[in-house]
Amino acid sequence: MRARRRDMLAALAVATLVVSASGCAAEPDAGATPSASAVECPEPPVDPVGAEQATSCVYEGWTRGDEALAAAYGRSGILKDLPLAMADPELTLAGCAEGSGEKVDGLACIWKGTNSDGPVSVEMAMTRNETEGFRVSATAIVHN
Repeated sequence: MRARRRDMLAALAVATLVVSASGCAAEPDAGATPSASAVECPEPPVDPVGAEQATSCVYEGWTRGDEALAAAYGRSGILKDLPLAMADPELTLAGCAEGSGEKVDGLACIWKGTNSDGPVSVEMAMTRNETEGFRVSATAIVHN
């Protein structure tokens, strides 16, 4: 229980991370993974939904506090394991790969960032497949 509370408090710190140097941003890296806001999230989703679209739309639903959007691309209640995002946590999608999760199994998409406690990741496990379209089935916060 203590570990879960510590994880939740640290995740909340990530969720409130705000870029203080707005206006001083460097040019975006041409090879960087697009942000969640760069991905279209129509409701209802148009299947088949790719894994990166599903994870990006759940992430966007989380940062906007939009449970309906998150549920459209994940299981019902998918946001319950994530803290309330007070501001965009500024995590970056590191990619999706089979077995890449530390706390979730199967195909996982990993969001990475840093907070005052150091590196943190949000893992999102996927269900279904390319033919049926992917959905986020579980989330976990990992402090690296």
